[in-house]
Amino acid sequence: MHIKRFLFTALVLFTLVGLASAEQVCTESEYKGRTIKKCRDTGSSGGDSSMDSFTDPRDGQTYRTVQIGSQTWMAENLNYRTDDSYCYDDESANCRKYGRLYTWNAALNACPSGWHLPSKAEFETLLKRTGEFVEEEYEIEIYSSGRSLKSTSGWNDYKGKNGNGTDSYGFSALPAGGRGDVGDFGGVGYNAGFWSATECYSNGAYHMGLGYDDDSADLGYHFKDIGLSVRCLRNSRL
Repeated sequence: MHIKRFLFTALVLFTLVGLASAEQVCTESEYKGRTIKKCRDTGSSGGDSSMDSFTDPRDGQTYRTVQIGSQTWMAENLNYRTDDSYCYDDESANCRKYGRLYTWNAALNACPSGWHLPSKAEFETLLKRTGEFVEEEYEIEIYSSGRSLKSTSGWNDYKGKNGNGTDSYGFSALPAGGRGDVGDFGGVGYNAGFWSATECYSNGAYHMGLGYDDDSADLGYHFKDIGLSVRCLRNSRL
């Protein structure tokens, strides 16, 4: 498994604005010996992203939302309490900051009506919109989307390199860490993992992972009984 992912003790984002601009700004960066060119319209922070909010009728919590391309995402981690969901280190302040950590089975039904846990393919759509496909390691797909999806603060540094992102699209991924299968917690400040609804073998499921130590995002898999974050995706209006 890709080395920057979670290492536990036991298991080791609706209003359309600024879309008419034809002017683009392009940047180039190096990734594993490749020059990656990324362009965006100057009309909005992510070229085609725009912000709004949603209030969960179940508990009254309000979440920022963001439209990225054709998708509307919660721009904050879900913090709806269900069975088999947890606060990092069992501290309620961490739920307020990072949202809850859900087992996969809990995550499947955690999103409110009108929203759902995204599939692996829907995460692929997000990653293709915000970056480029880079490579595949075993069954892990890697994209150059990490820096553009990460929040601009809260990520730890790595060997003198700032681990924060640009948050170019307003997805605002925080390093919420995770919960291991025996109840241990790890990775806060270093990693973010978001469950998908897509299974991988009988005991695993795909997730989108972000790490502090590089600018990539990946679609790998974890065991279903560990705790990861949830980002809900609005159901299609078609």
